[in-house]
Amino acid sequence: MIKQLPPKQQQFIDLHFMKGHKLTEIAENLGVGYSTVKLWKREVLATLKKQLGKE
Repeated sequence: MIKQLPPKQQQFIDLHFMKGHKLTEIAENLGVGYSTVKLWKREVLATLKKQLGKE
């Protein structure tokens, strides 16, 4: 299921949920804004909910 997500979302899942990085750390490490990382989190959660049929 996760492998079907875009690469950036896969990377976000790995860094945030698997490795426990904070959103600010992810933004700094990837050279993107904090708001971008928050958007990725919302998109990832929405996509996974949809795939699981919990929309």
